[in-house]
Formats: sequence, structure tokens, C-alpha cells
Amino acid sequence: MKKILALFAILLLVGNLSAQRLGVQGGYSLSTPFIGTEDNAVNFNPQSGSGFHVGALFDWDMTNRWGFEASVLYNMRTMRFNMEYQSDTSTIFRREVFYLDIPIHFIVHFPVRKTRISLFLGPSFNIGLHGKDVAWLDLPTERPVSLEKEVFGDEQPLQRFDLSAELGMAVEYKQLQFRASYEVSVLNTAYSDYGYTFSLPTTSVPYFYQGVFKFSVAYMFDLTK
Repeated sequence: MKKILALFAILLLVGNLSAQRLGVQGGYSLSTPFIGTEDNAVNFNPQSGSGFHVGALFDWDMTNRWGFEASVLYNMRTMRFNMEYQSDTSTIFRREVFYLDIPIHFIVHFPVRKTRISLFLGPSFNIGLHGKDVAWLDLPTERPVSLEKEVFGDEQPLQRFDLSAELGMAVEYKQLQFRASYEVSVLNTAYSDYGYTFSLPTTSVPYFYQGVFKFSVAYMFDLTK
């Protein structure tokens, strides 16, 4: 994590020296969990959930055709999965997690009359801040909470650091940007020895990846004026 924070500090310094614009960004997040194990007897039945993201956006153009951007986003993600073992659904989990996302993108611009369309691609360094799993009994009335646990840290289900690849598009008019992107994890962040409401089979290795659609609006301020 120290290396990531040091890299981000360098990017901020470079951005302050050469950045043309600084903006605020916020919008809707739709998170999809890719969770499971290598054992076919275990099924998590994952479902997507809604969230939000908000933060700051820096960008600087090297030419009128291409440039770079970096963001710092506080990202809330929610999801749900029904853990099923040997054909008996045991528990309904609702997961709510909060990340500090630091995406760094290479951008290509396509000016179109008074607007500009941009495509961007790059990595996103995601640091888990806090979150929880809430487990409910699998009954029609969804009985009161039977388990509530923190998701990050030792003896918890998820590792804090995640790395994603992100692809997206921005449409810009004057100082407004309308953005859409999709990122997907490239690291398995599940701890192998974590037990949910019951222990997983010893031969089963769990995995957890995340895919996140982001739809947002950014308002940019020109730092060169």
C-alpha cells in the first residue's frame, strides 16, 4: 500500500506541474461480484447491487489528440449472494464495501464540432477502507440478522488491495463531462481459509473478483487561466 500511495503522490505532483484541469466527479456505480469456488457443490448465486462514487478528477493533455487523467474516488459498492451447499441454500449475504479508487488512464480525444468524445483505458488501484457482510436466514420472512462481520483484514473474507483494468468513454461539452466506464478485477482478493456460515471443503479454493459499471458527471476547472 505504501508503494501505491507514493506513486499517487508523484502523480499529484506531476499533475500540479502540468495539469490543465481539475474537476469534481460523482455518479452511480453498479457492482457485479464474481464469487465462487472450484468445488461444484458450492454455489454463491451472486447478484449485482447499486452504489455511488464521488471524488476529484485531474487531467492534462499532451497534445490536442491525447493525454492522461487520474482520479481519487470514494466508491461504495453493494452486492448480494445466496450461499448454497450441496443443494441446500443456507444463508443470504448482503455485502456493502467502500473503496478508495485511484484510476490512472491514457486518453485519446476525438473533437466533434462543439463537443469532444474521449476514450480512456488504464489500471485502477483500489484500496478497501471498510465494509460488512450481513447474513440473513434463508426464510420467506428473512429473519433478523444472524451474522454481521467486517469484510477486510485478517481472518476476514477479503484482502484490502485490488487491481482492476478499466475502459470507458467521456462526452464533453464546455466544462461538463458525461462519463461511462467498466472496470474488472485482475486479482483474486478472497482469502483461501475463510469460512462463511460453514467451512468450505478443504479441496475448494474460493475466488472473488468484481466488475463495476460507473456512470458519472464531472465538472472541470481550467487551471491555465
